[in-house]
Amino acid sequence: MGYVLGPTVTVGGAPQGLTFGSGTLWAKDPSTSTIIRVDPVALSVTATITSVSGDGPIHFAFGSAWSSSGNNILRLDPATNTVTATIAMGSSPEDITSDSTDVWVANRTGSTTKRIDPATNTVTATLTSSLPRSVAVGFGSIWVATSSDTIERYNASTLAFTTSIAMASGEDANDLRCVFGSVWATTSRSSNPRLSVIEIDPASNTIVSRVRTSGDQGGTTMTDDGYGIWYTQTNPAAIRRVDPTNTAITDDLRSAGIRFDCTVDDDNNVWFTNSAVLQRVDRVGGIFTDGASHL
Repeated sequence: MGYVLGPTVTVGGAPQGLTFGSGTLWAKDPSTSTIIRVDPVALSVTATITSVSGDGPIHFAFGSAWSSSGNNILRLDPATNTVTATIAMGSSPEDITSDSTDVWVANRTGSTTKRIDPATNTVTATLTSSLPRSVAVGFGSIWVATSSDTIERYNASTLAFTTSIAMASGEDANDLRCVFGSVWATTSRSSNPRLSVIEIDPASNTIVSRVRTSGDQGGTTMTDDGYGIWYTQTNPAAIRRVDPTNTAITDDLRSAGIRFDCTVDDDNNVWFTNSAVLQRVDRVGGIFTDGASHL
């Protein structure tokens, strides 16, 4: 079993945000202040939404797309492609995620992580940490990656601070994901190893594995297709797969235009931003560890 670079959909500009929901890919293009919707089956652009500024995150949850725009979060209705709510964040939304009841936003220069109630579109709680870059929810906790070489853990029910997990000196976690029984983070630092994927055991709050990614910069977003962890980096430009069973890089797909973001669609196909296009990763057959054939 292996993977190859698949078909592309031209969206123009320089897409740097990507999510999937309501049957389509949603890509942010800060160069044109737009969001582009793409049908992943027909491989075509279906809509362009204007007046969405900045290069921050986009996330789909609760039947809506949630996108940063300046210092705000916009909620977009996929049925009409219009903004239904504008929620003030304070400063520089850097990451958006969700759990079963709420939307969470990490605000980097604001040094806060805010909880949004999707029923009322209001901020209902605020966590304070040093320049948060990413937020994830899992294992009964809120996980916040800070710019103080730490990942902070909070109780999801009480929001009480639980512990701080130290990384290497000068190491920033760029993205967090709770999957395959662990907390995973892409990280970057100014000295070797410059880029890594680390695995945190939520039972012991310790780093239990580290994958050196052989890159110099740009280890950014992660996604998973149910069988492996995928992450992007910009130098060398690549999208790579990490096997969670042995934390080894099993696939390394190179293309000069790979940017920052990746996601999966309803069929668990991985997509990523690549120059002015969205590109799919295709499986070429084989047997996964679940014993099933995925062609």
